[in-house]
Amino acid sequence: DDISFCKLLEKFLIKKEYEVIIAFSAAEARLAIKNQSFDLILTDLRLPDSDGIGLMAEFKASNPETPVILMTGYSDVNTAVKAIKNGAADYISKPF
Repeated sequence: DDISFCKLLEKFLIKKEYEVIIAFSAAEARLAIKNQSFDLILTDLRLPDSDGIGLMAEFKASNPETPVILMTGYSDVNTAVKAIKNGAADYISKPF
């Protein structure tokens, strides 16, 4: 949900020699997942066209071995517990 944070994270990960694919919506993310495989998925909790927990459930259904990390600037304990129970490898509060 935060384009500037996404770009900053992308720049950091590329400097660490990771390949990064960015999707600014759930629709873009679904298309990316459909067309290639990933070692890790980072998704925000709040997306313009979906929520991260629902999107994570979709990813995990077709790619159960791929870890998903949820990020949010609006963290609370109940949401973190829900994310982990639904398969998140981790739940990170922004900024980190």
